[in-house]
Amino acid sequence: MFDTDNIIPKEVKLLDGQIDIILRALELYAFNLHHTWNVNVDDNKEELRNALLFHTYEGLLSAKKGEYTIAYDVVEEYRIEKERKRKRIYLARKKVA
Repeated sequence: MFDTDNIIPKEVKLLDGQIDIILRALELYAFNLHHTWNVNVDDNKEELRNALLFHTYEGLLSAKKGEYTIAYDVVEEYRIEKERKRKRIYLARKKVA
């Protein structure tokens, strides 16, 4: 899916309409990622994919400066997912101790 071994910064120039299309596509992608079940995903790669998605979305959203209506809040979903993961790790450690 993502080449996680070769991440390098890129600069892209987009028109406002293109940013809107990409933001909507990222929202749909994030929604599908968080609401589908996949048992074959490596946790580290999943974490990196979520981080890439989150930071891409945040960067594009900041370019819109409040001119964009969010359909699916990728940022909030990412925060919630990180909190769930933190709780799972805490509970797993508590069971072991």
